[in-house]
Amino acid sequence: MMQATPRMRLVFAVLSPIFLLLCVVAIHGEETGEWRQHQDEFNRLYAERANAKLAEAQARGDAAEAGRWTRVAGEVAQLKPEIKQNYIAELGVADRCTSCHLGIDNPLFADVPQPYRSHSGKLLESHEPGRFGCTMCHDGQGSATSTQAAHGNEPNWPRVMMPSTVVQSACSRCHEVAHGLVGGEAVSRGADMFMNKGCYACHNVPGAGPLPKFAPPLNNLKSKLTDAPAWVGSWIKEPARVAPDTAMPNFLLSDEETGKITAFLLTLGKPATAKPVVVDASLAENGKKLFTERGCRGCHGVEKEEHSVSPRVPHLGEIGSKVTPEWLDAWIADPKQSNPDTAMPKIALENNERGAIVAYLMSRKRTEPLPRAADTAKFDVAEGKELVKQYECFGCHAIDGFQDVRPSVPDLGEFARRPVAELDFGTVKDLPRTKWDWMRRKFREPRAYEWGQIKLRMPVNPLTDDEVNALMAYSMAMPAPSLPASYLVKATPASSAARTVSWMVGRLNCNGCHRLDGKDANIATYFERKSRVGPTLDGVGGRLQGQYLYGFLMEPKPVRPWLTLRMPTFGFTQDQSRALVDGFAARAHTDNPYTYVAKSAIDKEHFERGIRRFRHYKCIQCHPSAVGQALPEGVDPDDLSINLMLSKERLRPEWFAEFLARPKQIAGNDTRMPTVFYTVEGAPKVERPEDDIKDIVTYVMGMTEDAEITLKVFDEEEKAEQQKEAVDWSKVQY
Repeated sequence: MMQATPRMRLVFAVLSPIFLLLCVVAIHGEETGEWRQHQDEFNRLYAERANAKLAEAQARGDAAEAGRWTRVAGEVAQLKPEIKQNYIAELGVADRCTSCHLGIDNPLFADVPQPYRSHSGKLLESHEPGRFGCTMCHDGQGSATSTQAAHGNEPNWPRVMMPSTVVQSACSRCHEVAHGLVGGEAVSRGADMFMNKGCYACHNVPGAGPLPKFAPPLNNLKSKLTDAPAWVGSWIKEPARVAPDTAMPNFLLSDEETGKITAFLLTLGKPATAKPVVVDASLAENGKKLFTERGCRGCHGVEKEEHSVSPRVPHLGEIGSKVTPEWLDAWIADPKQSNPDTAMPKIALENNERGAIVAYLMSRKRTEPLPRAADTAKFDVAEGKELVKQYECFGCHAIDGFQDVRPSVPDLGEFARRPVAELDFGTVKDLPRTKWDWMRRKFREPRAYEWGQIKLRMPVNPLTDDEVNALMAYSMAMPAPSLPASYLVKATPASSAARTVSWMVGRLNCNGCHRLDGKDANIATYFERKSRVGPTLDGVGGRLQGQYLYGFLMEPKPVRPWLTLRMPTFGFTQDQSRALVDGFAARAHTDNPYTYVAKSAIDKEHFERGIRRFRHYKCIQCHPSAVGQALPEGVDPDDLSINLMLSKERLRPEWFAEFLARPKQIAGNDTRMPTVFYTVEGAPKVERPEDDIKDIVTYVMGMTEDAEITLKVFDEEEKAEQQKEAVDWSKVQY
């Protein structure tokens, strides 16, 4: 055995009190640590609230509830301070977050400050904390027990806790598609904005696939514009000065760059060959009326105080000063002939109607002159072409010479995977080193990180705070971390369809004529009677049979021929029409959008009873079944609804039955359909409502002839039966 030397004894004597002091400090640190302080305060709040609930129950005389809160208060009194750890073996993650955030799954703490507040929404119902933990969604350092460390604010810790503005981006760590996902609304909104603002023109994004050009072609501008040098120069120099609501961002071009790009663009295209159009100014007033009646005003603003349905849709208040009548006439006649990628549909117009609309639009002149155009002859066309290449104008616009070129900017997937240490903050010093702070400044000041030889080209696009937050959430939602397969939620046909239709209705501006997502149709403002506008698209996938909607999108046919507003022709491909059908069905949570009502499935007994019920409730008064192209004489169109002969091919039977039972709940209080079978509160108004509804649905879905003819025959048969000579049973021989 080794003998202790005097030196060893001296070292031991010196180190022992130091060790003892360290132990005291450690114990004291645990006794006074943040987590313990939070637990003491939480227990105090818990006891206070439990006793308050107990007092309320006792005041009501509710013995059972009082007993429950007595037990809770007793349990709270027994709570001891302890580090709470949730170890998720499948992920290899240890979370101690609930050592401080003790009330996350307790609704009693919904209105208290952090760190005691319960988790918002209902996400914990489908994301059990024991399986998912906290840092999987929120980031941070789960094993730490101090606020600073647990939130990831430590040197060399890569995952700082995300703020609430972008935390929804974590949904995409498990969910391949966020559209329709409860709790992922910010990511969905950001994805839609990414498409509707044209970000995809430069930045590739996983899952988007090939997309049409966002903006019009820049070829043949001389044949389109009245004063091409002035319009092109003013537009690319400062778009919002020419059209305040435009979606075109500002590239902060110098006068020299503007002149060179203008000179190059004006060399593109061929001389105009269109037949001259003579504008008859006397037709302008009728054209103004047609502009509204045919639906143009649903998308385009014309008056100064009006806005178009979206910034991407041009305001036409000054169009008469901008374009030639020949170009405008050809554009209205067939937009896709001029621009195959346009979202503008083809409106069904007679030649004289188109001429009147052209006359009206050509009367809309600019009140302030454009800045004087620079002499394009003094600028080098080749240098202008090089600038178009540098600023990558071909991302949004089709430009001759750049047909097969894609912008060279990073895609969102690459950006989202990049650690913050690899982001270039340039000379900016007053910004926290987080990805979301970097993005927020980038969206606000796209050139903020320029320095030295680093020249940035991203344009300025004014955004609201909500828009910035949505785009940040979407931009960070790209990484696909290595997670166990049991956590991954692959895109389903329904979720992919919901995403696709959301992008499509934004691009096509369906809200111009149709109510959508609870927002009234834009054109409804200009119709005195709201019944004259397009039907709501909310729930349309559960209302219409898929095959009918598909055919209607491919070749629209009038459903209410007495209305002036017509569904235009968008020239959809079969895939596009199918995507819209599937997407609307997914939005309405309809599993099978395609429905076939077989003739053999029509029950004869229910069908015949349905005729009687149909007659009894006088359905024919509001629902015609044989209306031609004109209004029935002396009938107000607001008193008419859909032709019932179309029902069997249009409506889903289950929706039809539900609508008869609850018209106000389904179509809103504006519907003219009365509550026949149940009150709004759900109380029966007739003796056998369910049977009556089933019989009427069976009859209408099986109709093969005009209901008026059927009812006339029915009435004649009934009348003949009543006129039969009564039998005198006293004279009958037995």
